[in-house]
Amino acid sequence: MERVSVEYYDELVSYMQKDLANCIYMYIDIVTYGLDSDAIKVWVEKGEKGIALIAMEYFGSIQLYSLNHDYDFEGLQRFLIEEDPPRVNGDREIIDRLWPHYDHDKYKTEYGTIMKIDNYVIRQDNVDIKTATLEDVEGIAELIMDEPELNVGFSKEELMDQTAERIEKGYGESFIIKEGEEIVAHNCINAECNEFLVGALTVVRPDRRNTLYGSILDAHISTVAKERGKDFYVFLKDPRRIKMFKAMKNIVVGEYGRIKKINQD
Repeated sequence: MERVSVEYYDELVSYMQKDLANCIYMYIDIVTYGLDSDAIKVWVEKGEKGIALIAMEYFGSIQLYSLNHDYDFEGLQRFLIEEDPPRVNGDREIIDRLWPHYDHDKYKTEYGTIMKIDNYVIRQDNVDIKTATLEDVEGIAELIMDEPELNVGFSKEELMDQTAERIEKGYGESFIIKEGEEIVAHNCINAECNEFLVGALTVVRPDRRNTLYGSILDAHISTVAKERGKDFYVFLKDPRRIKMFKAMKNIVVGEYGRIKKINQD
């Protein structure tokens, strides 16, 4: 694996654009930050046909992507042993291949589904949706951390840092519904580029789940995506939400996985 910088930018972008659904976050981070930023580190393995594997480090996690899965597996193992990340993310095929080589007493896996949302039943409920500011960051993090099903894989402090960075630098937006001064529902555009945006972290406080707040926030991002002329992707683990989006005639475009140290919850 070779650490790369700006001279590889065009080649990397061209490689990822062949299959964006399976490298969404990597693509957005590279086009957003560039290869000369301290925010990310990028490595490449090259084979006879060009790029075989890309690895990217962001906030301690390693993202992996290979278009044809023609990389040197033993070389990837050595790289991960050397870097020792608390979390490794990739498509299901990469994670399934890596998992048997991890200590299952110290690590665990998670899997999910990637869907492209072209159709959403837009609700017209009279609810005030606010765009979050830095003052809302701690309340958002607490709401998300209190929802075990989300299992975001970050500490509260890491989640606050990422949310604040997105707000400050305009890399994404968080949307909230408040009752009084309390945040009772949230979702966000977790990442965005010229071609598409990613909706994530839809959560409603347990005592308000008799409302339509989650659906209203999802519909809001769907509307924003259409207004901006961008594709809309979501990463899902909840079978109920997958079923709901499928019922609206949206399609599954990929499956993702994560290996993480058990003490990283």
